[in-house]
Amino acid sequence: MKAGPRLRWLLVAAACLSAGCGVAERKSERYRVEQTAYTARKAERETRLSRTRPDSTAILRLRDEYARVRAASKPPYIRGTSERSRAVGRDVLRLVAGAEVQSARLAMEAGRPDIALESSRWLQENAEGDTLVQRQGDFLAIGALRMMGRPDEAVERMRGMLSRYQPIPPPPGSSEEDALLSVPEMMSEVRREQGNEAGARQELENGATYLRGLLSRPLDPMLEAQIRSRLVRIYLAQNQASAALEQVTALDQIVASHPGLEALRPELEYSRAKIRAMSDKDPSAGIAMLQRFAAQYPKHPLAARALLDAAVVLEDGKRLPEALAAYREVAGKYASDDELAPIALFREAMLEERTGDWDRAKATLESLPVKYPRSQAAVEAPLTIATRYYARGDKDAAKVALGRAVTVYQTMIAQDSTSAFAPIIRFNILRANLSLGEWDKALAAVDELALHNPRHPFTAQALLEGAKVASANRQRDRAAGYLQQYLESFPDSPLAAQVRLQKNVLLQ
Repeated sequence: MKAGPRLRWLLVAAACLSAGCGVAERKSERYRVEQTAYTARKAERETRLSRTRPDSTAILRLRDEYARVRAASKPPYIRGTSERSRAVGRDVLRLVAGAEVQSARLAMEAGRPDIALESSRWLQENAEGDTLVQRQGDFLAIGALRMMGRPDEAVERMRGMLSRYQPIPPPPGSSEEDALLSVPEMMSEVRREQGNEAGARQELENGATYLRGLLSRPLDPMLEAQIRSRLVRIYLAQNQASAALEQVTALDQIVASHPGLEALRPELEYSRAKIRAMSDKDPSAGIAMLQRFAAQYPKHPLAARALLDAAVVLEDGKRLPEALAAYREVAGKYASDDELAPIALFREAMLEERTGDWDRAKATLESLPVKYPRSQAAVEAPLTIATRYYARGDKDAAKVALGRAVTVYQTMIAQDSTSAFAPIIRFNILRANLSLGEWDKALAAVDELALHNPRHPFTAQALLEGAKVASANRQRDRAAGYLQQYLESFPDSPLAAQVRLQKNVLLQ
């Protein structure tokens, strides 16, 4: 028997009273978003599993799949009068935000950080007070700004995050760390990528002050332990063994009082071992502890670092064959560690030369830009080969190595023109061409830096070098142009008055 209009209305009314029509609508909306996101994930998975590596065009098409999630539900997301409706809306917001993050990730992979920066703005504008979404927007902006050669803006964004947000304890039973705690070390890393070692040290000091400030109030035990662990890392990086030991002792007490924190014990063992290796007059016991840690916890995130630390202490102690073996162990056993393996490989090359095997050292250095193109070691390796030839008195081989270095650097730029190391690579191209006396190519390298990295510290130096070369080659207008660009890009430089005077002399 068919239901009449009145009966159908009563059934709908009953459904609304029991579940809430608004809630049902919101759940339907959430389902649409989930399905669109699932389709995007499936498309990416299938593309990644194909035999052909996707190019930037294919990656941007995948990015479009994730971008469709935003169209599946329109802001505002957290709406309605009932708490249930608003809770579902918050779910929808976070699903859309997650897809937007994936969209931005693919945009950066395709070399389009500008798209990622737009995603960051969108997340900030539509976060609706949800700090998780706001943080996602901030982290996206930081990654995009670094790719775009705007490190100072990235650092300021990170500094703002530390003042706006409080670190969040992990859920019960989890040891996942709030990414906010990694920000101080990220700031130091950015300064180091700029070639600003003094700035890197200052950011670490600022980070230690920030973390100590967090400890001035009562905290969740796991969060307190994570903060103290970060402090230990900073103190070890600063070679402050006694301060690190103080934090390790406090951590010991927290772990002993909370059985749920037992997972932190390996990190405590590593810290004690490194402190011994740093502070003992005879570091042999500390070295043995580091090596024992790596053997006992070979899959722990700190295992490779423990071996590398041991190798460095062995090298400092002139125990070169043992140090060389340790570097090789890191480079071989932890080849997938993009941070530490290239460092180990570079030091391996240096010790191979010191122990008399230059041919092997040269081959090791040549492998770095191929294996780890996005590493500081890869950036240093080509010029290092040339400088070692000069040091050995072989000037002809050094010139050949400089020409080869330019070719390698140009290949690295072609493969990833927006990497954090791109300004340093462009500057190294300039250095190599200056050493070779290739003045036109040197000036072209200055132009590349000025175009792509206008406010990078290396660009400041490059513009001054370019002005000298242009002036010496009777290109006074070009030299004056470089000095004018210096004044526009670096108006607060202590050299500004001197540069302005030089420019005026050129234009007379």
